[in-house]
Amino acid sequence: MLEDIITNAYNDEEPVNDIHAEDEHVIYAHAERLDFNRAHLTDCRFENCDLTGASFLNCTLTRCTFVECNFSGAYFRDTVLEDCSASGCGFTKALFRKTQLRGGFYRYANFSDSVFESSLLKDVSLAESALIQVKLKKTELISADLSKCDILGTPLKGLDLSECNIGGMLLSEDLRELKGSKISTMQAAELIRLLDIEVVI
Repeated sequence: MLEDIITNAYNDEEPVNDIHAEDEHVIYAHAERLDFNRAHLTDCRFENCDLTGASFLNCTLTRCTFVECNFSGAYFRDTVLEDCSASGCGFTKALFRKTQLRGGFYRYANFSDSVFESSLLKDVSLAESALIQVKLKKTELISADLSKCDILGTPLKGLDLSECNIGGMLLSEDLRELKGSKISTMQAAELIRLLDIEVVI
């Protein structure tokens, strides 16, 4: 079972290599600083697992669900998370490098102080999540739901947000986070109202 493999690897301080798992259920697993290399996990569910500082290298996670899990300081490289759910999970100070979040739900998740480098976030729901002081380097946001997201201190310069939902995002009073980004005419009209400017059509 996947839970036994993780527990044994953690206890033996060994990496988890080339594992293929499907429909597994892992509860209260300790996986701090555990290395997952070339893991392929499908329809797996993780509950109350500590993945602090864990690394995911060349992994594919498909339709996996994470409940009350902690990924603080985790490292994702060359990894794809497809239609996964990690609502309410903690990703503070995590590093995503050449990683793709495709679809899935991360509502109320905390990505504060994390870094996305050469990564892709497409069709993903980040509604009401915390993206405070996040660094986005050579990263694309395509059709992402950022509604009511807290992005204070996160520069979006160079990003095309025209197909994203940015309604109700928490911004600085001068909207400095959006400086240099690309938005649609409709999005611009909504943002102008935040500055107490009346739009007359």
